[in-house]
Amino acid sequence: MPIVHKATSPFLYSAMEGVELSATTSQMTSARPSATPCARRVRQLEASGLIQGYAAIVDPKRAGQAIQAIVQIKLEQHSDEIVERFRRTLIDRPEVLACYTMTGEMDFLLHVIVRDIEALSDFTMRRLLRVAGVRDVTSSIVLETVKRSLVIPLEDLAPE
Repeated sequence: MPIVHKATSPFLYSAMEGVELSATTSQMTSARPSATPCARRVRQLEASGLIQGYAAIVDPKRAGQAIQAIVQIKLEQHSDEIVERFRRTLIDRPEVLACYTMTGEMDFLLHVIVRDIEALSDFTMRRLLRVAGVRDVTSSIVLETVKRSLVIPLEDLAPE
């Protein structure tokens, strides 16, 4: 299975063609191009910041994390102190997979994953609502993941 889909990024696909990640050994192997030019190209992409890192895709339920929720947060006010305090609270929380600042009615949108409803309640009541400056918290539980992708569309990216 290719790391990069040809339709998504033809130039990146050609640079990575033949390179596969083995899920059992976590080592790169190559068929073509040769390992040296391919490895050089990957290092260039990493150095440029285009490739920021690598991660295993884990099945949340098999990892004991059965509940995902989208949590909307509204702050009382937008002072630097309140916003920074809220950000610091979330940075080290393992249940927060993603945190976005938003336009519109809510200030932050969180993607949270926990083992069960009790853990979500604990996170909401003992973590989020206790942060000074948080006015409203609204949670929606994910019933089904229809699509989850880490692939970024690169069709407009020009070769270097």
